[in-house]
Amino acid sequence: MELFDAHTAVMSAVLLVHVVGVLIVAVTAVVLVTLMFAVVLAVRGVKVTWALLRSRAAETKQLPGVSVPV
Repeated sequence: MELFDAHTAVMSAVLLVHVVGVLIVAVTAVVLVTLMFAVVLAVRGVKVTWALLRSRAAETKQLPGVSVPV
């Protein structure tokens, strides 16, 4: 009996392909989660900045006869 027969070689190749596939899926999931986190933080930052700019613009608008503290 040989040390590595055809059946062993095929099983090893199948196992290697499955391990590589699992690694690719795991890395892809990590990258997607990281990018989603970055996008969520960016959107929140834009929303906060937009809200601050709008509130500052509303505070600096002065109507005739009305004094708005800054």
